[in-house]
Amino acid sequence: MTLQSDPARVTPEIALVDDLTVVADDPIVTETSVQPRRHALRELPLAVVLTCAGAGLIVVALHHFRWGNLLVGGSLVLAALMRLVLPTRQAGLLAVRSRFTDALTMSLLGGSLMLLTVVTRT
Repeated sequence: MTLQSDPARVTPEIALVDDLTVVADDPIVTETSVQPRRHALRELPLAVVLTCAGAGLIVVALHHFRWGNLLVGGSLVLAALMRLVLPTRQAGLLAVRSRFTDALTMSLLGGSLMLLTVVTRT
């Protein structure tokens, strides 16, 4: 923010700080309005996928190899479906690259894990 010699000519300025927008009315910031840019619900798809994968890992830890790996692979396939269906803005951290690349990568990894789980003998 810049200080001006004439206090009557002060114009509001906007400064970007990390993930917040701070709006100040005068050069000496007395009152600010902080507006977060992201909503917590935007990361709900990632939370669902991580919950399913975590449940799969717990099942594997309980000595049910097939069911646990099927859950982990299914969570990756679910992530691919969510990435295809949801707009990029609502997909949150599931959107890393382009929609096609994300969906293809996650579906191939999840499908191959599920296939290997079914084919492998215990």
